[in-house]
Amino acid sequence: YLYTRQIDVSITSAQCLHELAFIFGVKKLMGDVGRVFTLLIPEDNTFRTQVSMYEYGVRTHDLVLQENVLQYLSWNCEFLINSPVWSTISFHMMDALLQRSDLIVKDEAFLLEALERWIQDNGDEISSDQQASLVKHIRFLLIPVDKLYEIQFSSSILHQKQEKLYFTGLLRGFQFNALPFSKIRKQMDNMSSEYLTRIYTGDDWDLFINDTTVSHAVPQYPRNPHYYDYNYNQRYLPNNRIQSFSTPAHPSALYIEKKVQWQAQ
Repeated sequence: YLYTRQIDVSITSAQCLHELAFIFGVKKLMGDVGRVFTLLIPEDNTFRTQVSMYEYGVRTHDLVLQENVLQYLSWNCEFLINSPVWSTISFHMMDALLQRSDLIVKDEAFLLEALERWIQDNGDEISSDQQASLVKHIRFLLIPVDKLYEIQFSSSILHQKQEKLYFTGLLRGFQFNALPFSKIRKQMDNMSSEYLTRIYTGDDWDLFINDTTVSHAVPQYPRNPHYYDYNYNQRYLPNNRIQSFSTPAHPSALYIEKKVQWQAQ
């Protein structure tokens, strides 16, 4: 590379080359490999490489790399949670993920269950203070009220060790679902993320379109080959690429009957 300014970079060699460039101060190579990192992030469906890249970004104080990895993991969070890698991620990575609003998950209760499983898998490695800080990132206000009711009877380790914090979250969730927004607004902190929804994919919030069966609008012309109407009378077959659906205006039980109409394409 020092002579030709060219080098082959793969998913297995990128981190090593970047670290060597960091050690020897070859800033041009660092920058080039750093840009390659972004292209390589989606290539490993086990998430091991992405987690390794994030930890490497923390060690080298590479904020851009950290953000790129976190964004990818956020958009694939449900798959990450269901992978073996989930139980191995570090506390600071979990802390960073739970603060994001672009997490794509089934619902907030699903995220809480995933956090409980992660804490249980890591045992005594996670202190009580660390557990508490992570629970504070769960947006109890956005958990559907029926699931809030079920959660209070759970016997999870997090429920047992953080009982006060847990029940405070449940209480606020019930209040948010029971009180009119005009009353809550007087006490709410507009800067707080607990009122911001993440990207939920539960039954009430998503629509599945199978792209392999999508048909496009095809003009249907009159059969008479001598009939020219300059397309004024052409007809179109239905286009199932565009589908309409509705969602509740907000996760709160007060707005469950108020629907917002959407079109997906």
